[in-house]
Formats: sequence, structure tokens, C-alpha cells
Amino acid sequence: MRYNIKAIGNRLKKERKLAGFKSMDALSDYIREHNYRGIKRQTIAKWEKGEEMPPLDVLCTLCVPFQCDLGYLLCEYDYKTRLNADIAEVTGLSEAAINNLKKFKRHSEDLEIIDRLLCSKEFEYETIDRIKKYRKSLLHCIKILNRIDLEMADFHTNYKNYTEKDKERYDLICSLERALVKELDTSQPLALWDAQKHFVEIVEDMYEKERAEIRSRYKHS
Repeated sequence: MRYNIKAIGNRLKKERKLAGFKSMDALSDYIREHNYRGIKRQTIAKWEKGEEMPPLDVLCTLCVPFQCDLGYLLCEYDYKTRLNADIAEVTGLSEAAINNLKKFKRHSEDLEIIDRLLCSKEFEYETIDRIKKYRKSLLHCIKILNRIDLEMADFHTNYKNYTEKDKERYDLICSLERALVKELDTSQPLALWDAQKHFVEIVEDMYEKERAEIRSRYKHS
């Protein structure tokens, strides 16, 4: 496999900063402490510029502070671990989402809740659809407001060249903006409430068996 040295250099630079090594000297000290090689700052600079390929054993050493697999540093995949890359390929999830899901594995109760939620057909279709509609309405309003802002900015820039008709049009645009903002203040909370209400219904349905048992005991008490 042929490696892109330039891409590897950019990734090393990015991960060095993310790992808290503010300077190449700091990274050089870390390598010297954890690897038999004595790597100078100038050498690291060549790596990050894509002028030289770092030794594999040094890259393995850097996997620890960078919290990643070797394949990530070699730009074989864009996720920090091979496991995350495989999960992303199947699910399409971002690395942040994958890492959050993996955290649930440590707590069986949390994992059970997530499992029940994802297995719910109502969540799969109804709730996601409601969230999508809410998001779509927001983006649509933003798009319209952006167009209004451009019209208003153009009016203020070329005010002297505008005719009386243009000024009437500007007043109409201002009225439209106020009406749209007012509509947003009413419709968006309603759409969000609808999504929240449906989510609560799903959670109740997830534990319908337990709720039924409680109701049954209450009737017989």
C-alpha cells in the first residue's frame, strides 16, 4: 500500500495539538522518554510538512497519547480506531456518536434503555419524522430570513437609487419579516412540543409491561 506522506504529516500535526503537545519540542521529549529513538524537533517538523515518513515504531509510540490505532495515523481510515471505522461504515454514524454509544456498554441499565429505544418502531419512524419536520421548518425559515436580510442590506446600501415603489417594497419586506418571526415564535415551540410529547409516549410504551403490572397490583390492593 502506498501512503500519502503529506496527509500523514497533516494528521500528525493535528493530533499533536489535540493531545496537548503545544510544541514540537514537547513531542520530541515524549518520544525520547517512551521510545529508544532520540527524535529532534527538526525531524518532527519534516514529518508534519510531509517531507519525511515517520518510522513505524515511533508512530506506534504516538498511538498512546493520540489515543488511536496505527492505521489512523497512516491515514488508512479517518476514524481513530479500526473498530470505529467499521461501525461507521455499517451505520453511517459520526465518531462522536459511536464513542457515546460505546460508553453505554459500561452501564447495563443505560444500555438496556438505548436498546429498547432503538428497537421501538415508533421511534424509528414517527419520532424521527417529527424531528425531521421540525428541522426542515427551521431551515426553511432561516432560508427565507436570509433572503430578506439580503434585500434589506441592498436597500440600505443603495438607498439613494431606490424609487418610491422600491421603498414601498422595502416596507412590505419588513412587514413580512416581522410576520415570519411572529409565526416562528408560535409554530416552532408547537412542533418541538409535538416531538417531545411523542417521545414521552414511546418511553411509556417501552415500559408498558411494568406499568401494567403496577396498575394490576394497585387494583388488587
